[in-house]
Amino acid sequence: MRRKWIVVAALLFGIALAIVAYRNASHSDNLLYSAADWDPVLVEDLNRGPHYLPADLLIRIPPAPFSGSPTTKTEVAYMLDIQAKRTSADVAIIEKEAKNPMPFFLSEFGLDPYKMPRTMELINATAAETGWFLLREKKHYSRARPHQVDPRITPAIPVPHHPAYPSAHAGQTHAVASALSRLIPARAEAWMQFADAVAYHRELAGVHYPTDSAAGKQLGGEVVAALFKNDQYLALVREAEKEWSDKQ
Repeated sequence: MRRKWIVVAALLFGIALAIVAYRNASHSDNLLYSAADWDPVLVEDLNRGPHYLPADLLIRIPPAPFSGSPTTKTEVAYMLDIQAKRTSADVAIIEKEAKNPMPFFLSEFGLDPYKMPRTMELINATAAETGWFLLREKKHYSRARPHQVDPRITPAIPVPHHPAYPSAHAGQTHAVASALSRLIPARAEAWMQFADAVAYHRELAGVHYPTDSAAGKQLGGEVVAALFKNDQYLALVREAEKEWSDKQ
């Protein structure tokens, strides 16, 4: 009986060692974004918390791929391929969208953002709230930027001072597109196409992986779904609706 327990203990010890070895191997193959490189302004934003929704809102995005994973290696190959095809016209669009693409949801479709202040207020509120949850997830996963993983990737624009996953541009533009689509369903396809284009341009710029974009899109949709259950946010929606009454 004593020998049997010794054998069992030895097997359990071996399994434990194997688990530890696997975890160590996985984490040693994962380059993380340094906390010291974060933009201090964004750290302050993160510390302030969200405006409408609870800070512990459950977001169901998949874990960020490790930097040494087959997924990331495939993504790097894809990014190098599209980088080789990047044109000066592409860079002009990328630079245009880099800072704040939100007014383009109106101006790109022949509408003057300055003449639709309630809609712009809704757009900015949606982007800001989504942005907080994006920062929360970025801090959690701390995924290194593509050029940090593979120096052959040369970003077309200055790289933002926060981690890659999930993509903020993808998340915020898809959140805004989702909110506006609920407001004016007839324009939904055009707005979603615009958000998709912005997300792709961040990949083309060399600052995001496709999985960053996909996670951002998913997060944006989940945040908007929660926002449309919030009375304070819905008051903004009702005010924005009034501006569209003569634009249908």
